[in-house]
Amino acid sequence: MAGFKSILKSGGTNPQMRTLFAQSLYLSGDYAAASKEITAINADAERAGGVPAENMLQLQASCQNKAKDYAGYIATQERLIKHYPKMEYWAEMVSRVQSKPGFSDRLLLDIYRLRYAIGSLVEANAYQEYAQLALQDGFPAEAKKIVNEGFDKKLLGAGANASRHNRLRDLANRQAGEDLTALNKKARASDANTQVNDGYDFVTHGEVEKGINIMEKAIAKGGLKRPEDANLHLGMAYLQAGNKAKAAQALKTLLNSANGVGDVAKLWMLQGGLE
Repeated sequence: MAGFKSILKSGGTNPQMRTLFAQSLYLSGDYAAASKEITAINADAERAGGVPAENMLQLQASCQNKAKDYAGYIATQERLIKHYPKMEYWAEMVSRVQSKPGFSDRLLLDIYRLRYAIGSLVEANAYQEYAQLALQDGFPAEAKKIVNEGFDKKLLGAGANASRHNRLRDLANRQAGEDLTALNKKARASDANTQVNDGYDFVTHGEVEKGINIMEKAIAKGGLKRPEDANLHLGMAYLQAGNKAKAAQALKTLLNSANGVGDVAKLWMLQGGLE
């Protein structure tokens, strides 16, 4: 094997030979050396104005996983999503975030929002749970949109749970109308936490700029129970408004946050193509 490696290494800057050399290191079980070689190959590709080859990123991720370099593995998965946004890579990342110790269940609705944004909601149960969570958290317009789309796609309204789906749709449709009327009629709450929720509620009703304005003022006021969650939702609202610069600014402040907030913020940055 050592002689074979020497022959391959003599290929110098030849891309095919360098790839073979990295693969030989991987097959021999020298994952650290293989990952180092792949890092150099990828860096050369970027210096030349290109992007790393998908198979090189896949191989590097495998090296890092086998070497238990989980931080490196996650970073490589993020690069795969950035350059090759396939659903399998997204599924891997979302699953890892949800399974990390300390991940808070309060972020499940935000995970469903992310899955909707990347197009990975394909099961009836996912549509149903998303809509139910949106209703529970006080966002009936969002629930209405999701449950009606589930019916349009023939995922809801059939099978053993058809009657449950119908009740969910009726509830979401009724509450969505009542909610917007109440939002527009009531005086702005003095409590910043309520203001943040009201602001994001307006966003889900399609009044994005109005909602953002309310959220910005509430966050500036301070005294929030969960300021990280507020900034996460503000960043998501900025993305919906097409303001990538402000979205990046809001989400970047959260990357070291605990309980899954930082991880979810990073996923939204990837989804929005933010640096």
